Amino acid sequence: MSKPDKQRKSSISATKGVRARLYKLSGRKSADRSRYVAERLSSLSKTPFGLAYRDAVTSGTWQDILSMKTPKAEEYNDARTFAVDYLLSEILSKASPSMTGAQPEVLREIAFTKLYDSERQCQETNTRLCIEYSRLGSAEFDPVLKLARRKIERCLGAFSWDECSRYFQHGRHASTRLSRRKGDLYYKFRGTPDTTASCETLSKIAISLIKPWAGPVNHWSEIPVNRKIGNRITTVPKTAKTDRTIAIEPCMNMYIQKGIGTVIRQRLRKVGVDLNNQGVNQVLSKLGSKDGSLATIDLSSASDTIATKVVELLLPPDWFEAMNMVRCHFGVFADGTVIRYQKFSTMGNGFTFELESLIFWALCSAVNAVLGSRDTRIGVYGDDLIVSSDSYELLTYTLTRFGFTLNEKKSYATGPFRESCGKHWFEGRDVSPFYIREGIEDVTRELLVVNNLRRWADRVYDGFIPPDVWAVYVELRDSLIQDSWVRDLKIPDGQGDLGVVSSFIEALPQRDFRDKHGKRGWEGWQFSSLSLKPTPRRLIHASRVSGSSLMPKGLSILERSKIDVVSNEAIFSIPEESGGEVYSDEIPIVPDRLRLAISNRFVSMWEDVGYPLA
Repeated sequence: MSKPDKQRKSSISATKGVRARLYKLSGRKSADRSRYVAERLSSLSKTPFGLAYRDAVTSGTWQDILSMKTPKAEEYNDARTFAVDYLLSEILSKASPSMTGAQPEVLREIAFTKLYDSERQCQETNTRLCIEYSRLGSAEFDPVLKLARRKIERCLGAFSWDECSRYFQHGRHASTRLSRRKGDLYYKFRGTPDTTASCETLSKIAISLIKPWAGPVNHWSEIPVNRKIGNRITTVPKTAKTDRTIAIEPCMNMYIQKGIGTVIRQRLRKVGVDLNNQGVNQVLSKLGSKDGSLATIDLSSASDTIATKVVELLLPPDWFEAMNMVRCHFGVFADGTVIRYQKFSTMGNGFTFELESLIFWALCSAVNAVLGSRDTRIGVYGDDLIVSSDSYELLTYTLTRFGFTLNEKKSYATGPFRESCGKHWFEGRDVSPFYIREGIEDVTRELLVVNNLRRWADRVYDGFIPPDVWAVYVELRDSLIQDSWVRDLKIPDGQGDLGVVSSFIEALPQRDFRDKHGKRGWEGWQFSSLSLKPTPRRLIHASRVSGSSLMPKGLSILERSKIDVVSNEAIFSIPEESGGEVYSDEIPIVPDRLRLAISNRFVSMWEDVGYPLA
């Protein structure tokens, strides 16, 4: 066996000393140091905002910190000065209740209050639009509505259940019947599924298309289902000040909704709106911050304010009827209270994200056409909208007419700052902040904060970090990561956060003459990092799971314990209400029964150096 083979075969974690250190590291739990991180970062700012923030974070309460207003970009002449203050204003803005001491019940109550407010807003919109367009043909005299409806009709074409049925699929999360822990396909395809009354016939037909799922029945009408009033309303964390309301759908409603959503997503791609790629919005927002030609628009509670009448006016009748059948018309709170929705669909619905993107694309395009704008560039990703600055006023007026609320704090038509899809720009320079969402209480959180600080500094200072910033980074790195041997685990950027992100000069890795699969060929670099490895699991007993259920159960277990063989990174948990968006500053939500280990790893290219020289 050659020397490289022996190196790859052996694991650093084989020694008793390292095993003992890993055991100690796994069980270590320290006090949260998030406020200390914010206090040290505030020393980089010499502006009045920075001084006020330092006082709030050192001697004030959490309420004092969270009440600090976002600095106004128009008051800054330098992108780097603004970037520091902007980071300070944002870094703790999404802290969890366990950090701030906020009562979860209070945050939920705030979220429910917003839900009721959005329902009243939708009711007012429905009433007003019914009055305005009650006369036959009155909509033809509204040029924006007329054009938007025509664009949607051309984009969607005729509705086809045959086409949508190809994309029917279960979501990966909870339903009204099953908890998130039992959200995999094994449970979704077992038992008696839930559905609403309006979706019952469609649900039975959809089940009949999969013979093992339908079971021994003579006709699809004999398939048993549980009829539900509607979806279940709950909340998820959003910011340090409030939760976000979502609705957990009956499993069969979601199963069919996702098929419709996938078809809309495909149609939107043909008109230049790719909901699988946020890059278009990010690039356009950068251009807007440079020359001011483009405006970025953000809406408050956009998906909660899509009134039913708006969808009825804009969508073709066949599409509206199909979506109206599979949506939930009622919502049920935990205490059993039932509300009839004034909105068309909720967060948690399988086509809400695609529907709102379709509506906003049509309205943006229609406004450009009405104004005869020469700049027809449009960016749409959910409620993140980008249009020419000339179209900003008419578009915001149109959105308000259709019942949407402009988020003025995150909408920009003038000045040097733009924000869209997680990217924040000041005169073309990336000033995107990072967030501390959970307490810094273990090694994974420590590494995450240190690496995000390093990435932020590299972005803002173009890789040439000033001495004062570097000093703060080193201080935080050494104080947060107290074990020197963990600090010695230096990894390239893009390989997760289970080591300290470092440049090539800092790491000085060894050359590796094997590729990531252990085969001879392309050479690269070898480095070591922590890894998360699953503990052995018991095999599935055939007596408990058999037949058509065996494969989905086996695949679900494999997915839950999935570890990327190259990066040893645990999979991310992607919330459906985010449209598939993954935040780079979040720690992966890992499955149970994982243990820390140290692994030798391979990368073909170190970011700031490239491939090994011949």
